[in-house]
Amino acid sequence: CHHRTVVGRHLWSNAMSNQPDLLYAQIEHEIRQRIISGELSVGEKIPTELELCEKHSVSRITVRRAIQDLVDEGILYRLRGRGTFVSAPKREIRKGTKSHFGYHAFSENGPTPCRIIEKCLIEADEKLARKLCIDVREEVQLVKRLMFEDNLPIGIDEVYVPVSVIPDFLDTVHEDVHLYELLENHYAIQVGVEELKIDVAIAREDEAKLLSDLEDNWAVTAEAIQTVLRSVNYPNPYEALKQLTRTNEKVTADTISAFIDGLDVDNDVKKRLHDITPHNYVGNAMNW
Repeated sequence: CHHRTVVGRHLWSNAMSNQPDLLYAQIEHEIRQRIISGELSVGEKIPTELELCEKHSVSRITVRRAIQDLVDEGILYRLRGRGTFVSAPKREIRKGTKSHFGYHAFSENGPTPCRIIEKCLIEADEKLARKLCIDVREEVQLVKRLMFEDNLPIGIDEVYVPVSVIPDFLDTVHEDVHLYELLENHYAIQVGVEELKIDVAIAREDEAKLLSDLEDNWAVTAEAIQTVLRSVNYPNPYEALKQLTRTNEKVTADTISAFIDGLDVDNDVKKRLHDITPHNYVGNAMNW
C-alpha cells in the first residue's frame, strides 16, 4: 500500500520512510524534499540522469527507476529531448461561491489570471443555439482566453454570449476583469447553477499552435526581465536587453538563459529571471 498526500506544493510519501536503504528510494526522497522546500519549483528542470548518477554514485538504471516512480505519480514529467521537470500540483475543486466558479474553482490564490487571445462575433450553429436557447445563425460574441494558475497555463477558456443578451460584452470584458463579477456587478445578472465539465483531450491544431507560438516568442519575456533588473537597481537594463533583442539572431530559451547567466546579479535574482517563460508571463512583470 502506498499512501500519498498532496497539499498545494507539499508532498509527502510514507513509503519513503519504510525503505530508506534502497538507493532509488533515497534519490526519490531527495527530489521530493527539494520540491517540498521550494528549491525545485513548478516547471523547473531537475538535474540530468548523469548528474544524479555522479552525485549519488549509483548506476543509471537506479536513477531511472527513481525518476520513473516520480513520473508515474505525476510529480515529474518528461519532455523528449529537453529533460525532466517538476509537475504542477494537483488541485482541489471548490464550488459553491461566486469566487469559485469556472477556472476559479481550481484557484487557491483568488481570481485566475488570463490572457485574452481572441474576441470576435460568430453565428450560432445548431449545437450552440440549443445550448444558449437562441435561434440558429443568431449573432454570438466569443471571447477565448488562455487561463493561468501559479503562472502556468492550465487551459483554454471559451466564453459565448449572445448579442441579444449583452450587446457590448466584447467591449467590457478585459484580462483584469473577473467574468462572474462583471456579470453580477456591471450587468446585474445573478449567477445561478453552473455546470462544470472537465475533459482531457489531445490539443487541436490551433491550440497546439498557440502553445508552439509561445515557445517561439521568448522575446516577450524581455519586459519582465527588464522590470526585475530595475527593481534590483541593475544599471541600464534597457540597454543591456537591447543588445539581446535587436540582433539578427532569433531570441530563444538558450539565448535568454545565456544572457541571464552573464548578468552581474545575485543568484536568487538569476533564479527569478530563469523562472520567467513565454508560457507563464501574463503581462504583470511584478509577479516576478
